[in-house]
Amino acid sequence: MAIEVKRVNFYDNSRIYATVEVKTYEDGRVEIVPLDGYRMYPMDIETADTSAHSFVPELIRMW
Repeated sequence: MAIEVKRVNFYDNSRIYATVEVKTYEDGRVEIVPLDGYRMYPMDIETADTSAHSFVPELIRMW
C-alpha cells in the first residue's frame, strides 16, 4: 500500500486534461500512474529545459 499519493494535473488553457498519480511506498519505490487512459512517454531530460515548462520533479526519472 502506498504511504503517499500525489496527484499531478496537466492543464490546457486552464482546464485539466490529464492527471497522473505519483505513489511512494514504504520501501522507497515510486510508481507513476497516468489516469484517464493517457500514456507517459520518456523524453531526453539532458536537453529539456524543465524550469521553462514547469515540470514536476517527481515525474522526472533517469533512464
